[in-house]
Amino acid sequence: MKNKATTPSSPHPTPAATPGVSSEKLLLFIYAFLLIGIGWFVFQYIFDKKISLTGDATDYYILGKAIAQGDGYVGITGPEKVPANHFPPGYPFVIAMIMKFFSTKTTTIQGFNGVFLIASILLMFDLFRRMSRNIHLAFVSALLVLLNFHILQYSTMMMSELTYFFISLLSIWLFVRADLSRPAWKDPYFWGFMIGVVCSYYVRQTGLMILAGVGLYLLFRKKWLHIGLMAIVFFLGILPWQIRASKLGGDSHLRDMQMINPLRPEEGTVQGFSGWVERFYHNTERYLTREIPTATLSTNVEDYSVPVSSEEWIGSLVLLAIMALGWYHLKQYRLLIAGYGLATFALLLIYLKSGRGIDS
Repeated sequence: MKNKATTPSSPHPTPAATPGVSSEKLLLFIYAFLLIGIGWFVFQYIFDKKISLTGDATDYYILGKAIAQGDGYVGITGPEKVPANHFPPGYPFVIAMIMKFFSTKTTTIQGFNGVFLIASILLMFDLFRRMSRNIHLAFVSALLVLLNFHILQYSTMMMSELTYFFISLLSIWLFVRADLSRPAWKDPYFWGFMIGVVCSYYVRQTGLMILAGVGLYLLFRKKWLHIGLMAIVFFLGILPWQIRASKLGGDSHLRDMQMINPLRPEEGTVQGFSGWVERFYHNTERYLTREIPTATLSTNVEDYSVPVSSEEWIGSLVLLAIMALGWYHLKQYRLLIAGYGLATFALLLIYLKSGRGIDS
């Protein structure tokens, strides 16, 4: 008589495995509700109903109001409605939809940033969970992002950062959910990812950098059809905006990038190869020693005119080494993170020396 213990096991989960699966799902819901609760409490606590005097909040509001009124993407502060060409229309469109369906109050528009903040943190939590395969580490990481000083600071401003934060994370989340073994055109998650990238570009043009990360990942996996379809959809998606910008004199951000300081046109443009090398060195030093550490550690730089110290260099290199170690221990999507991060960093190195980051 055969011993039943030696018979092949069933390919389906055994009843004994069910409690483990259920407990993990329960933990997932608990962590998600904690992030929602903490996020909403913190947002209410730090909410500032005053319009920020920094950035371009007023311009965004005016452009959004023009769309909501049916005037189109134009400036409406003067006697003539001048077609707008500096800011991508994505965030003004979001403002217009809030005005149409909810309220024209600036506090309502700012309040929607809280929704984008919490939704972004939930997406990040799930992304961390999938990439690290450690739900506890994912929760702690998402919580630290939620409590980051710079993210909370921008979350109360009527600016495009939180909208871009949400759409870019949603795009990456959809890509992670995509099944690359299926034909690209048959996968709804991949289609969602491609549409999301186009939408992110219309909010901030740095959405282009998402393609670099995903493209590198697909390149190493030799997914040529996915790469081709992604490129075609992105090109066709942004073509209307590029045609419009060309008719209005070209992309204003490309012109600004060539200037020494767009706020002072009299200073002229970057001259020659040496001028770009000087900007590259300046930005490399600034981002490595100050921007990345302050963004990561939720601190602030009091005076950028003070020369960078040796202590700042040492501290930043230690922090970068810790980041590299964490990236190396990711279970999945290391190439995706590396491509996205390096492409964004490369853009920052050639961007304007003045200011703090990309306003596009």
